[in-house]
Amino acid sequence: MLHPGGRLAITNWAAPAENIAWRLLFDAIGAHGDVQAANAPPSGGNLQTPQAALRLLAEAGFGECRAEIIRREWQVAEPRDLVVALARGTVRTAAMINAQSAAAQPRIEAAIAAAAAPYRRDGGYAVPIAAILATGVRSA
Repeated sequence: MLHPGGRLAITNWAAPAENIAWRLLFDAIGAHGDVQAANAPPSGGNLQTPQAALRLLAEAGFGECRAEIIRREWQVAEPRDLVVALARGTVRTAAMINAQSAAAQPRIEAAIAAAAAPYRRDGGYAVPIAAILATGVRSA
């Protein structure tokens, strides 16, 4: 239980428009696969923007609410590593990846590799990622 005056922090991946790693995947599946294949809710839920996180905290009665986009780079050896990590470390995105047909998978990976070319660095890729960090203080 969070006591009055206690601070809560939440994070969620930002929307693909802000989050290049996810956008590479979603664009490739959109072009060569089926984004609805898993019949699951969209990845990221309803907290993909700072405004959505602030709304959630305010509706839950938190004060002193703040939210911001935190930007980093995801270091991977090959673009395919993005797909592997998302398939292993997420739920809804993994379901979407795993629901793609065997015929579509090589085309999806090729599209990701081509789109990741601008992020190539010495010995690998530095793909921009973004998350929402939101905090609020529990009211008395």
